Amino acid sequence: MAQPAGEPGPLFLRSVSAGRPGTGGVVSARVGDRAGVLLAVLRAEVEAAVDRGVVTRGEGQEVLARLAIVVDQAVHGR
Repeated sequence: MAQPAGEPGPLFLRSVSAGRPGTGGVVSARVGDRAGVLLAVLRAEVEAAVDRGVVTRGEGQEVLARLAIVVDQAVHGR
């Protein structure tokens, strides 16, 4: 989760979903985008739970959708 070497800009997180099937690509967040950083970490945790069989992929996607709403409201003060 450290800053990737050799990449421009102040990246806070390296991609947390790179190499995982069905994730839609790389997830990273720039410093200052607190919602993006938090969602990236939560996404990694949910995907790990899916990989361990704790929840299904559909349940994981539903949880992430709900978390995205809550995080957005919390971070942006709505």
